[in-house]
Amino acid sequence: MMAAAQPETIFEIKRSSIYFCRKAKERIQLGKGFFGVVFKGHYKGEKVAVKIVQDGSMNPQDFLNEAQIMRTMEHPNIIKLLAVCTKKEPIYIITELMKKGSLLEYLKSKSTLLWTAPDAIVSNRFTIKNDVWSFGILLYEIMTFGMEPYANIKNNNKLIKRVTGGYRMPCPRDCPENMYQIMSACWMMQANDRPLFESLHTMLSDLQ
Repeated sequence: MMAAAQPETIFEIKRSSIYFCRKAKERIQLGKGFFGVVFKGHYKGEKVAVKIVQDGSMNPQDFLNEAQIMRTMEHPNIIKLLAVCTKKEPIYIITELMKKGSLLEYLKSKSTLLWTAPDAIVSNRFTIKNDVWSFGILLYEIMTFGMEPYANIKNNNKLIKRVTGGYRMPCPRDCPENMYQIMSACWMMQANDRPLFESLHTMLSDLQ
Protein backbone atom coordinates (compact mmCIF):
# COMPACT_ATOMS: atom_id res chain seq x y z
CA MET A 1 0.00 0.00 0.00
CA MET A 2 1.45 3.35 -1.02
CA ALA A 3 1.91 6.11 1.56
CA ALA A 4 -0.40 9.08 1.27
CA ALA A 5 1.09 12.03 -0.58
CA GLN A 6 2.35 14.93 1.50
CA PRO A 7 -0.33 17.67 1.35
CA GLU A 8 0.74 20.81 -0.49
CA THR A 9 0.96 24.08 1.40
CA ILE A 10 -1.95 26.23 0.24
CA PHE A 11 0.38 29.04 -0.80
CA GLU A 12 3.07 26.86 -2.44
CA ILE A 13 2.67 27.59 -6.17
CA LYS A 14 4.33 26.66 -9.45
CA ARG A 15 6.96 29.01 -10.85
CA SER A 16 5.00 29.09 -14.09
CA SER A 17 2.28 31.03 -12.21
CA ILE A 18 4.62 34.02 -11.95
CA TYR A 19 5.20 36.45 -14.81
CA PHE A 20 8.06 38.93 -14.53
CA CYS A 21 7.62 42.51 -15.74
CA ARG A 22 10.28 43.42 -18.28
CA LYS A 23 11.81 46.51 -19.83
CA ALA A 24 13.92 46.04 -22.95
CA LYS A 25 13.67 42.27 -22.33
CA GLU A 26 15.26 42.64 -18.88
CA ARG A 27 13.40 41.87 -15.66
CA ILE A 28 12.47 45.02 -13.75
CA GLN A 29 14.50 44.96 -10.53
CA LEU A 30 13.00 46.60 -7.45
CA GLY A 31 15.84 46.02 -5.04
CA LYS A 32 18.75 43.84 -3.99
CA GLY A 33 19.81 42.70 -0.55
CA PHE A 34 21.85 40.09 1.29
CA PHE A 35 19.17 37.41 0.80
CA GLY A 36 18.59 37.96 -2.91
CA VAL A 37 17.04 40.15 -5.58
CA VAL A 38 13.48 41.52 -5.78
CA PHE A 39 11.73 41.86 -9.14
CA LYS A 40 8.41 43.28 -10.26
CA GLY A 41 5.96 40.67 -11.49
CA HIS A 42 2.37 39.56 -11.98
CA TYR A 43 0.49 36.84 -10.10
CA LYS A 44 -3.20 36.13 -10.69
CA GLY A 45 -3.52 39.39 -12.60
CA GLU A 46 -2.10 41.50 -9.76
CA LYS A 47 1.23 43.34 -9.64
CA VAL A 48 3.50 41.73 -7.05
CA ALA A 49 7.05 41.76 -5.73
CA VAL A 50 8.98 38.55 -6.38
CA LYS A 51 12.04 37.94 -4.23
CA ILE A 52 14.46 35.37 -5.63
CA VAL A 53 16.46 34.11 -2.68
CA GLN A 54 20.17 33.50 -3.10
CA ASP A 55 20.97 29.78 -3.25
CA GLY A 56 22.03 28.35 0.10
CA SER A 57 21.12 31.43 2.13
CA MET A 58 18.22 29.68 3.90
CA ASN A 59 16.90 26.16 4.43
CA PRO A 60 13.69 25.66 2.40
CA GLN A 61 11.88 23.68 5.12
CA ASP A 62 12.88 26.13 7.87
CA PHE A 63 11.66 29.00 5.73
CA LEU A 64 8.38 27.21 4.97
CA ASN A 65 7.75 26.70 8.70
CA GLU A 66 8.27 30.41 9.33
CA ALA A 67 6.19 31.34 6.28
CA GLN A 68 3.22 29.47 7.74
CA ILE A 69 3.28 31.97 10.62
CA MET A 70 3.95 34.97 8.36
CA ARG A 71 0.95 33.98 6.25
CA THR A 72 -1.41 34.52 9.23
CA MET A 73 -0.24 38.10 9.88
CA GLU A 74 -2.76 40.58 8.50
CA HIS A 75 -2.20 44.29 9.15
CA PRO A 76 -2.23 47.43 6.97
CA ASN A 77 1.40 48.11 7.90
CA ILE A 78 2.69 44.58 7.19
CA ILE A 79 3.43 43.47 3.63
CA LYS A 80 1.22 40.50 2.85
CA LEU A 81 2.85 37.20 1.93
CA LEU A 82 0.92 35.83 -1.07
CA ALA A 83 2.78 32.70 -2.12
CA VAL A 84 6.11 30.86 -2.19
CA CYS A 85 8.02 28.50 -4.46
CA THR A 86 10.26 26.25 -2.34
CA LYS A 87 10.35 22.92 -4.21
CA LYS A 88 13.77 23.76 -5.65
CA GLU A 89 16.31 26.54 -5.39
CA PRO A 90 16.25 29.42 -5.80
CA ILE A 91 13.30 30.00 -3.47
CA TYR A 92 10.71 32.52 -4.69
CA ILE A 93 8.83 34.71 -2.20
CA ILE A 94 5.80 36.52 -3.62
CA THR A 95 4.40 39.48 -1.70
CA GLU A 96 2.07 42.35 -2.41
CA LEU A 97 3.72 45.25 -4.23
CA MET A 98 4.20 48.51 -2.36
CA LYS A 99 3.28 51.06 -5.04
CA LYS A 100 4.88 54.02 -3.26
CA GLY A 101 8.35 52.55 -3.00
CA SER A 102 10.59 50.03 -1.31
CA LEU A 103 11.04 49.89 2.45
CA LEU A 104 14.36 48.20 1.75
CA GLU A 105 15.75 51.28 0.04
CA TYR A 106 14.51 53.48 2.88
CA LEU A 107 16.21 51.28 5.45
CA LYS A 108 19.42 51.26 3.43
CA SER A 109 19.42 55.05 3.40
CA LYS A 110 19.08 55.08 7.20
CA SER A 111 21.56 52.23 7.83
CA THR A 112 20.33 48.97 9.37
CA LEU A 113 23.28 48.42 11.70
CA LEU A 114 21.14 49.14 14.78
CA TRP A 115 18.94 46.16 13.91
CA THR A 116 21.67 43.77 12.75
CA ALA A 117 22.65 40.67 14.74
CA PRO A 118 26.33 40.39 15.79
CA ASP A 119 26.79 37.12 13.89
CA ALA A 120 25.49 38.79 10.71
CA ILE A 121 27.87 41.72 11.24
CA VAL A 122 30.84 39.35 11.54
CA SER A 123 29.95 36.85 8.79
CA ASN A 124 27.94 39.11 6.46
CA ARG A 125 25.50 36.19 6.08
CA PHE A 126 21.84 36.69 6.95
CA THR A 127 19.35 34.05 8.10
CA ILE A 128 15.89 33.97 9.63
CA LYS A 129 17.54 33.88 13.08
CA ASN A 130 19.03 37.29 12.26
CA ASP A 131 15.47 38.47 11.63
CA VAL A 132 14.59 37.22 15.12
CA TRP A 133 17.31 39.49 16.54
CA SER A 134 15.90 42.42 14.56
CA PHE A 135 12.42 41.59 15.85
CA GLY A 136 13.76 41.93 19.40
CA ILE A 137 15.02 45.41 18.53
CA LEU A 138 11.58 46.22 17.12
CA LEU A 139 9.98 45.15 20.41
CA TYR A 140 12.37 47.51 22.21
CA GLU A 141 11.27 50.37 19.94
CA ILE A 142 7.62 49.57 20.62
CA MET A 143 8.11 49.48 24.39
CA THR A 144 10.00 52.80 24.32
CA PHE A 145 7.47 54.50 22.01
CA GLY A 146 9.96 54.77 19.16
CA MET A 147 13.21 55.53 20.98
CA GLU A 148 16.28 54.93 18.83
CA PRO A 149 18.10 51.70 19.76
CA TYR A 150 21.50 52.17 21.40
CA ALA A 151 20.84 55.91 21.65
CA ASN A 152 23.81 56.32 24.00
CA ILE A 153 26.29 54.85 21.48
CA LYS A 154 26.86 57.23 18.58
CA ASN A 155 29.92 55.64 16.94
CA ASN A 156 29.29 52.64 14.67
CA ASN A 157 32.63 51.01 15.44
CA LYS A 158 31.97 51.28 19.18
CA LEU A 159 28.49 49.85 18.68
CA ILE A 160 29.83 46.84 16.78
CA LYS A 161 32.51 46.21 19.41
CA ARG A 162 30.06 46.42 22.31
CA VAL A 163 27.30 44.30 20.77
CA THR A 164 29.67 41.59 19.54
CA GLY A 165 31.25 41.71 23.00
CA GLY A 166 27.94 40.88 24.67
CA TYR A 167 26.37 44.25 25.49
CA ARG A 168 22.56 44.29 25.45
CA MET A 169 20.21 47.20 25.97
CA PRO A 170 18.71 47.34 29.49
CA CYS A 171 15.03 46.79 30.19
CA PRO A 172 13.06 49.90 29.17
CA ARG A 173 11.24 51.87 31.82
CA ASP A 174 7.76 50.47 32.56
CA CYS A 175 8.43 47.45 30.33
CA PRO A 176 7.05 44.21 31.84
CA GLU A 177 9.78 41.78 32.87
CA ASN A 178 8.31 38.96 30.78
CA MET A 179 8.38 41.19 27.68
CA TYR A 180 12.03 42.01 28.31
CA GLN A 181 12.74 38.29 28.66
CA ILE A 182 11.36 37.81 25.16
CA MET A 183 13.62 40.60 23.85
CA SER A 184 16.60 39.02 25.59
CA ALA A 185 15.80 35.65 24.02
CA CYS A 186 15.88 37.33 20.60
CA TRP A 187 19.30 38.78 21.45
CA MET A 188 21.07 35.53 22.33
CA MET A 189 24.64 35.59 21.05
CA GLN A 190 24.38 32.21 19.33
CA ALA A 191 21.86 32.36 16.49
CA ASN A 192 20.60 28.82 17.11
CA ASP A 193 19.71 29.76 20.70
CA ARG A 194 17.20 32.36 19.50
CA PRO A 195 13.55 31.29 19.31
CA LEU A 196 11.65 30.60 16.12
CA PHE A 197 8.98 33.10 15.11
CA GLU A 198 6.43 30.37 15.85
CA SER A 199 7.67 30.29 19.46
CA LEU A 200 7.65 34.09 19.64
CA HIS A 201 4.05 34.11 18.44
CA THR A 202 3.15 31.77 21.32
CA MET A 203 5.13 33.80 23.88
CA LEU A 204 3.49 37.07 22.87
CA SER A 205 0.03 35.48 22.80
CA ASP A 206 0.57 34.26 26.36
CA LEU A 207 1.18 37.85 27.50
CA GLN A 208 -2.36 38.88 26.56
